[in-house]
Amino acid sequence: MNRRSFIRNTLITLPVLSSTSSILSACEENEININYDGKIIIIGAGASGLYAAHLLQKKGAKNIQILEASLSYGGRIKTLSGFADFPVELGAEEIHGNNNVFYRLAKNAGATFTDESTSDYYFFKNSLKNEQQANTDNDFIAASNLLNNIANYSGDDITVQQHINNIGINVALHPYLNAQIGNEYGTSNQRLSMKGIAEADNLWTAGDEDYPVANKSVLSVLEQNFATIISKIKYDTAIKSIDYTSSKIILKDQNNTEYIADKVIITVPLSILKSNYIAFNPGLPDSKMTALNKLGMDAGMKVILKFNNRFWANDLSSVFGTGAVPEYWNTALGRTNSNYSILTAFILGEKAETLTALSETQIKNILLSDLDAIYGGTAASSGFLAIHIQDWTKEPFIKGAYSYPKVGYAGAREALAEKIGDNLFFAGEATAVNGHFATVHGALETAERSVTELIATIK
Repeated sequence: MNRRSFIRNTLITLPVLSSTSSILSACEENEININYDGKIIIIGAGASGLYAAHLLQKKGAKNIQILEASLSYGGRIKTLSGFADFPVELGAEEIHGNNNVFYRLAKNAGATFTDESTSDYYFFKNSLKNEQQANTDNDFIAASNLLNNIANYSGDDITVQQHINNIGINVALHPYLNAQIGNEYGTSNQRLSMKGIAEADNLWTAGDEDYPVANKSVLSVLEQNFATIISKIKYDTAIKSIDYTSSKIILKDQNNTEYIADKVIITVPLSILKSNYIAFNPGLPDSKMTALNKLGMDAGMKVILKFNNRFWANDLSSVFGTGAVPEYWNTALGRTNSNYSILTAFILGEKAETLTALSETQIKNILLSDLDAIYGGTAASSGFLAIHIQDWTKEPFIKGAYSYPKVGYAGAREALAEKIGDNLFFAGEATAVNGHFATVHGALETAERSVTELIATIK
């Protein structure tokens, strides 16, 4: 099973720790106190921006400001309230592994995780199958073997779809493989580098289990750990230009307001850098421009569907289909004592590009028709109550899901992560060079790296 898949089979109840000193990273454990008076500006109040500010504050930086283009913090972490009696995650939903800083932050915030015994279901060859039934099908077994051997791939840098074709997997299982690989990595198998994800699997050290937070929102984990940082955010401040021709960096926002900084950490999403939304003077080095072309960030959305009855199996974790939606999962599982019947549709890449151009009603009708085809009759459409669409493609300062390696990706993340001089630093999940890109903990790790780099430049 793909390490990023939504497994809900582990219970860990975690204590509330006394302080954030219990979650010291290698960066925090370093005893150097910089006692720095220079102005440090962090662009972006997502996970990496908040954590960078937190680390710098702990190290003695006295003049920190976070400039956030939108009206809220969290970046691609976002919560829907009021749809159910628990917070519904519209962005990052699970902690991938227990050997990473995000897991430690969750412990510090008193998080508990779901303990449900669950199963995945698969719709292929015109019928819905549970795990036991699916594993009697030779084509499914062949597809699963491909999944389990991604890390062993040592061939040419080709797309995942080309590798699937070369192996000779039955086309009936191609949608399943797209759900488990392309969709999980934020795109489709037709666009994703096979060598790139094999390398990422071999670099991955975060742990193999997924941990859905049961008793709070993912955003609240950041809020509790970074409470002293929130006041340093200036909202509705979209940086449009960065002039780093001298030792003092001049930034201008959408209103032409100037900000002067000694050091700047840029944490904006890959899509914003690729769009040239921010004008750099001088322009970014050729190595960074080439890197931007080697990585992709596609459309992505979550569609939350509420029903008046649960027409799926009680132990459902995820169902992988063949239609408009690669994966649905049982959103309320382990999150509520009430009888909420809610599914989350997880749609990225080309399928999301198709849906993002449609109206809410059109999207609703497509998804209900899809579920009716999987479960039979009018199972979904007859019990539909409500819908909420989080289309990350339409978020003006995010414009997509998360980064992924394209064919020809080699060296891209390293180049993107490299600082410019001693005053311009880069963080965010797209700059994660250790296989943890496209994750919250990967974004947090890049904050540690950029802060370490910044501290090393202070004389």
